[in-house]
Parts: sequence; C-alpha cells; structure tokens
Amino acid sequence: MKLYRILAITPILLTALATGATAAGVRASLSSLEAYVGNPVVMRLEVANAGQHDAPQIQAIDGIDVISAGTPRRSTQTTIINGRRSENSSITHAWKLIPRREGVFTIPPISVEVDGQKQTTMPLRFSATKSETGDLLFAEIVGSQDHIYVGQPMKLKLRIWVKPYMDRDLDITLSEGDMWQMLSQAKSSWGMFEDRINELASNSQRPGGEEVLRADDSGVERRYFLYEIEADTYPKRPGKIDGDSVQIVVDYPTRLGKTRDPFGSFFDNGFTSMFQDRIPSSFGSRLSVTDVRPIVASAKVNATEVLAIPAEGRPADYRGAVGHYQIISQATPDGVKAGDPITLHLGIQGDGPMDLVQAPPLSQLPELSADFKVADQPLAGIVRDDVKLFTTSIRPRREGITHIPAIPFSFFDPATKEFVTVHSKPVAIEVAAPDRLALDAIVGRSANTHSSSASDTTVAPNLNLTNFTGGQVLSQQTPSSNWPIALAWLLPPLVFLMTLTTRNLRRIGSILGISRGGEFKTAELQIEKATSPSGIAQALTSFVSGRLGMDGSLPNLNRIIEQADQTVRAETLAKFQSIVQSCEQLSYAGLDLNNVSALRNEAAICLQDLAAELPAPNHHSGHRFAAPRLTGKAAKAAAITVLATMVLCGTSRASAAELSPHQSSLLLAEAEAAYSRAQTTAASDSAESKEAFAQAAQKYQTLVDDGVVNDRIYFNLGNAYLQSGSTGLAIAYYEHALAMNPGSPARQNLAVARESLPNNPIQSAGSPSFFQALLSWNEQVPRSVMMGLGLMGWAVFWLGLRAQFLHRGLRVRPFKVPAVILTSVCVASLCLPMFGPQPHDRVVVVTAEVHLREGNGEAFTQLDTVVHEGIGYELLEQRGDWMKVQTEGTSGWIHGRDAMHVAVRPVVET
Repeated sequence: MKLYRILAITPILLTALATGATAAGVRASLSSLEAYVGNPVVMRLEVANAGQHDAPQIQAIDGIDVISAGTPRRSTQTTIINGRRSENSSITHAWKLIPRREGVFTIPPISVEVDGQKQTTMPLRFSATKSETGDLLFAEIVGSQDHIYVGQPMKLKLRIWVKPYMDRDLDITLSEGDMWQMLSQAKSSWGMFEDRINELASNSQRPGGEEVLRADDSGVERRYFLYEIEADTYPKRPGKIDGDSVQIVVDYPTRLGKTRDPFGSFFDNGFTSMFQDRIPSSFGSRLSVTDVRPIVASAKVNATEVLAIPAEGRPADYRGAVGHYQIISQATPDGVKAGDPITLHLGIQGDGPMDLVQAPPLSQLPELSADFKVADQPLAGIVRDDVKLFTTSIRPRREGITHIPAIPFSFFDPATKEFVTVHSKPVAIEVAAPDRLALDAIVGRSANTHSSSASDTTVAPNLNLTNFTGGQVLSQQTPSSNWPIALAWLLPPLVFLMTLTTRNLRRIGSILGISRGGEFKTAELQIEKATSPSGIAQALTSFVSGRLGMDGSLPNLNRIIEQADQTVRAETLAKFQSIVQSCEQLSYAGLDLNNVSALRNEAAICLQDLAAELPAPNHHSGHRFAAPRLTGKAAKAAAITVLATMVLCGTSRASAAELSPHQSSLLLAEAEAAYSRAQTTAASDSAESKEAFAQAAQKYQTLVDDGVVNDRIYFNLGNAYLQSGSTGLAIAYYEHALAMNPGSPARQNLAVARESLPNNPIQSAGSPSFFQALLSWNEQVPRSVMMGLGLMGWAVFWLGLRAQFLHRGLRVRPFKVPAVILTSVCVASLCLPMFGPQPHDRVVVVTAEVHLREGNGEAFTQLDTVVHEGIGYELLEQRGDWMKVQTEGTSGWIHGRDAMHVAVRPVVET
C-alpha cells in the first residue's frame, strides 16, 4: 500500500520539480544614473511571477516631474534546460522622471502588495546637471502693464530666443522651422502658457519665428530666431508674476549627417537621426540631425506687480469681480400663489474672467429676503461667451407682493480704482392668496352653496388636514384574499351538511354499496371484465393487499406472499402466486385470448378461496361506514399544512425594504416634525410653510418608495402635497388611500382638491337621483361592518336549521326570519356597487399639462390632445414607464414622470 502511494505522488513531484516555479519579486531600476536638467530618466518597476498585485504608487519628489510612460508591459519567458522546464512572467511599469534643477535626487522605496504580501524596492539615486546653455537659448515673460490688481485680466507674452545652428563644415544653417522642431514640447514646462501650446498642437500649428538681433551674455548682438506665445492670465494673489514654472528645453543640434531616406525632410522633429542608419534607401542622400545635447532656459519675468483689492469702501455684496459688468434679471412665472416657487434667472455680462464671477449673495440682500424665501447656498453658473447665467428658486412669503426688487452686483473698476455697484431692473409679479387660504375659501363657498339648497342631500366637503401619527402610519396593507370570506360563508352550511350526513350514514352506505364484501364484488367484477393478463393480476393483488391492510399503491408479489403466509393455506397461496406469475409472463410474451379466458376462470375460483381465508379489515366489519382517522402525527402534520396554506394564501410577501425599522421610525418623526412646523408657520410665512410641507412630503415619499403601503401614509402624503402646491400628486395619493380604504378621510380632501383645479372637469349637477343617493349612503357604511353583520345572520340561520334537525319540535322561526332579513340586507348592500359605475385602474396627471403621444416613446408624434394636472383617466395599457390612457374621444400615451397609476384593489391589514 505504501509503495502504491509513493508511485501515485511521484508524477506530481516530478511535475513540480520540472516546472521550477519562481517566487514573486519586485525590482526597480533607472535607465541612467546621470541626466541633464529637463532630460527624462526612465524608471522601471518590474513585478515578476505574481498572480495579483496592486498598482504601484510613486510619492511626489521635490524638483522632479513624474510622468507615466504608458500602460504596463507584460512578458513571459519559458526555458527548458536538461529536460527541466521553467517559466517566468513579469509586468513592467515605467515612468519618466524629468529633473527641473541641478542636484542629486533620491527616489524613495516603493511598496507593492504582491499575492497578499507587501514587498518594497530599494531606494534609487541619480544626479542631474545643467547642460551648458551659454548664449544658445533665452526665455522671457513680458506683461502689457506695469501693475494690475488681483483678478484683473492681463495679457502675457512668452518670448523664446534660439540661436540658429550652423555647420561650418557643410556651410549650412538650420531654418527657424527646423529650430522650432528641436524644441521639446514634452520635456518643457509651459506653466500658464500650456493651454495655448496645446491649442496650437491640436490645430497642427506653431508660433512663427522671426530672425532678430539680440545681445548675448558678452553684450555682442548676434543673430537669433524669436518665437512669441501670448496667453491671458488672471493673477490670484498680490506680488510678482510667478514665472518659475516656465522652463524651456531644446535638443540643440551638435552634428549634421547625410541620409539616403527620401522622406528625411519630413521628419524635422529630432527623430530623423534614429532612422537614418536603419532604413535603406535607393534615393539620393539628404541631411539630417545626427546628434543633439539638451539645453535648458528658465523664463525671466519683467517687473509687473500684482496689487491687492483695497478693503476700504468694499461693498458687503462684493465677491471679487474686477473689470466692468452689467446684470439683468428675469422671473417665471410672473403670477403665483404665496409660497409657490418662482424661478429667478440672473445674467452677468463683463470683460473679466467670467469663470471666476460669483452670483450676488441673494440670501443676504434684505430688500429681497424680507419678502421672499431664498436658499442660502452658492449658485453655480453657466458661461456663454462673455455672459454668465445663474438660476435659483425663490418663494414669496405672503400675498400682495407686486415685484421682485432690483438685484445689485458689485465689482472693482481698475481704471478708476473704485468699487461700482450696478442693479438689475425690478421684475413685476402678482402673488395671490396661498393654497391653505384658497382651500378654506373653496370649503366655505361649497358649504354656503349646499346650505342654500334645502333639496340637496349631499354633504359639503370638510377639509381634514390632521395627519395620522405613530406606528400605525408604518403598518402594511396588502391585497386581500377571498378565501377567508368564502370559508366564512361556506362554514355554516358545511356544519349542517356534516350533521345531516352523520345522522344518515347507514342509508348513505347502502346507497353507495359500501358494505361487507364490497371489495370482493369489486375484484370479481374487475376479473370478469379484464381483457389482459395484467388486469387480472392487478385485480387479485389489489384484493389481497386490501384485505391484508397493506399501504401503498400496489405492493410487490413477494411482500404480499410473505404477509399472507400466516393466514392463507399453502395450496391457495401457491395457486395465487402461479396465476399472478402466469399473467406477468403472458404480458411480456404476447396476448392470447384463450389463455386470458382460462386465467380469468382460474382467478375467479382463486378469488373465492382467498375471500374465504383472508379476514376482512376492521373498517368493513360492520354495516356502519366510518371515515379513516388520522394518527396523532398525521393530524399535526395536516394542521401545520393547513395553517401554512392559510398564511401563504392570505398574505402577500412584501418587497425587501432598504430602511431598517429604526430608520423608518426616525424618518417618520422627521416628516411629522416638518409637517407640524409647516402648519405653525402657515399663517405668518407662506414660503417657509410650503418649503416645510415639501420637506414633509419628501420624507413621506421616501417611506412609500421603501415599501410602506397603507391608506394612512397615503392620506398624509396627499395632505403634504396639497399644501405644498402639488395638487396633482395630492389627488393621486388621495385616490390611492380610497382604493385601499373606501372609508378613509381622504374622500373629503379629494373633493376639495379637485375643486381647486383650474381645469376642473366636474360640473355641478342638480339633485341626485334616488339610486345615486342610495349609493352615496351605502359608501358611508364600511364594507367590513356589512360583511360582519351578513356573516352573523348567515351563521344564525344555518345554526337554527341544525338545531331544528337535531331536536324535533324546537321552534327556531323567531331566530331564522330576522337572520334571513339581516343577511339579505347586507348582501344587497355589498352587491349594490356592482350596479353603479364600475371602478377601474386610473392614471392621474401630476404635471401642469402634457401632450399625449401616439406611442410609448419620445420618438412618437405628439397629439393635439392635452391632459391637465389632477385629472384622472382610464388606464388602457402599460408598457414600461409609459401608460396608455383614454380621454374623451381619443387615447394616447403618457410617461410615468407626468402621471401616476392608481390601482383599484381591496386590501387587508397585516
């Protein structure tokens, strides 16, 4: 056994030895230990034989620009030596390190997590020296003014002088275009001119060079190429213009050579020398740069001074603008109710840096904040040419406000060295009474109308704005199941039928033929009518297994013989076994009518013998029929099954909630606090009140979106939306509440909300008909009350019949007649809505007005039909977020953001 195990693991050991796996490692290296200032040194970090590793990070190094050299390079090497195979894989990360000054630089250790273990490289060092620039290169930044203010626009010009290279042996001088190509844009640091350089490069442009005379370090004027690059800048702090970040690097030629490449003149970018000896050519020779050395020049800055904005006389609303500006304002809509939002647009135009312009502090303007609720938040703007646009929302605090005051904007004028404040023009608006007063007026007007008509049987709507509170708001209501109601109605007659059946079991048994020997007659009849051997065998075995009381559909023959051996004689049992086996053989061998007839006769005789020798089971021993009884375990199992079925059928599984019960309770408390604060401030500050109502609605909405479903939270949400100005949403949630609970107080609020709509389609009618009045009265009585009373009368009626059956002569008529009347009235009340207008799923519009579309998508054509906020329409079809609705004379599609689906469904409390 040990030898077998050794032989089994030998191939695994040999494979492991042959593979020669190498441990993971990290190593860093530099392409050179010496470099010129401005010339890059390439650092490579190799991660070898690693399954997984984190991306390495390099710390900032003073005086060095670190630039990624591209995506990591992956390589794999496989070697086989003397039959041994080894594999090495590596991933190499690379960076360009560009020194910006002379000195010795140290690259700190780099830590990388490789296969769950942290590995660190050794520190690396290299030195950078300045290439002798001499009088070959100069750079200077020139400003257009001697002094400017912080934030004031200023034009700067970068001037670069490059001495032309001249090869005395060949008597050739490079042109200004050739010399610009030698300037390394990647190695240079452009500072404030970088955007302009990138713009020129993206357009395949370059600055034009001009041949000029300039004094060198010794004061002798020499020939140079001058390149000028302009840029606009806005100083952010006082002092001198900072030009230290501008450093120009030129790969200055040191030798020219000849090449046979016909396209050599196209590669005037410093790379021609790299290809001249590698690409053969049959054309004539051309000149190219074969050797260079880097030279670096840091830009000198002229004496332009940046002045600080004076503090004396600075307005309170000043936000740093320097230059000349104008401000305009617009507002939409120009007619609102107190507390409703107004969109205020501000446009600021000027000659300064528009990206840096900030909006006026609107919340700190007393003339604006006295009449309007203004958000205390900085505004983000959009720049378009020389204009910056700001948009915000303000809410009038009371009715009667006629205009939005002029908005000031302050800036500093560098020409006059003074602060200037400009104003927009006032915007005329109309502010009507707030929603709460308007709703109260509607209720009062409705009450007067109803009180003046004595014949009108309807009740004036009474606005109920008191929300439900506490844990009842967080309870769940789910779609109801009909099985409990059906069971309650069926139970009384079932009890009566069970009593009737119990008292007449003997008569029922004789009618159904359930008596002693019933199983014998059944088996005899089956054998007589059998047309196949298998039918004969099944009849015999079913009879015997039934007499033996064996469970199962059809036990096998051996088991039947073992159990019957104690009660049946050996001859009879052998005959039974022979007949069954013969039947099985004939079933496989093929049908023979003569054999079937003979077997049928033998089986009939054997059946008589078996019936005489096998005792009848206990439940057939007498004339009385008894139903089978469940054992204790079976009864418990049946009870658990029934209970589980009731639970699964009676409740629906709620969707998984993201909020915990504690979070839901906190959110409900915040919503209730916001609603209470809104009601408190409603009379004094409509803007503050509407904002608080909107906050309460948002928090109630979060609970609903999280899965809280009941008519109380829908009622609360409807009240919050109604008083925040979202009438369409309020109507939708009132209808939700009524769909779940017809007795909800949302009915009165829904009537008031509909009457407040500017496009209210409900017209006042005359006196209602008798049927309409009956329907109105019937709606006031909860369906649960009618259902309970009807079930009580139904149960009393059937219990009375049972008592009269059990006790002859007992007078139950005084109980049965009232029970029948009560049940009839309740059933009629429950069925009455079936003869009225049938409820259907509706779609309530929640935006001001929407054009319907021909199909379910924005690409479909808009119809001329316009639907208005708060109006409900019949839902015909739904596809994703789009719903098809039926209006008067037409149908069309509307998106879910503009409408809400209200489903009609009965619900139960869970």
